[in-house]
Amino acid sequence: WSYDKTTCTLTISGSGEMYNYNFSNRPWEDYEDEIKTVIVSDGITLIGNYSFYHFDVLVSATIPNDLKMIGNSAFCNSKKLTDINIPDSVTEIGDNAFRYCLLGENVTIHENVKTIGEYAFASCNGIKNLIICNGETALDSNVFSDCYNLTSVTLPNNITEIPFATFSSCTGLANITLPDSII
Repeated sequence: WSYDKTTCTLTISGSGEMYNYNFSNRPWEDYEDEIKTVIVSDGITLIGNYSFYHFDVLVSATIPNDLKMIGNSAFCNSKKLTDINIPDSVTEIGDNAFRYCLLGENVTIHENVKTIGEYAFASCNGIKNLIICNGETALDSNVFSDCYNLTSVTLPNNITEIPFATFSSCTGLANITLPDSII
């Protein structure tokens, strides 16, 4: 990893999976209140647990196109994070991965995502429109709970159930497209 103090950019490079951290043992810990941009370079296949947890001024994260998994609480509590694109290669989004992030108005979960963990996008109040593309996506409970500004949801054609409290307290939700596959 490297940190550019001039641009407030943290760059993670290498190949394979990042280490799974807790919220206080990351090597870039001393810079967490300064980092505005995170760049995860090509070759990284897993963003480890708590890697960018509680980065107070983080607004942008670049994720490589060959990333497979975003770990538990990877970006959790980075409340200003708005600029991020989840690439098609991602198959799993861990528990609390983006909880309490702002995120952008339009969020698309691509068809390759097989699992979205508990509270993965909970309290992401920048989200207004959510599309989960056709695929074999399994939602866990409370995935989008407390997304107060969420107004529109499109679910994939093959989803069979909406787990407990998936859209709990989404008080702005006005339009949801439920496929015929819902049991």
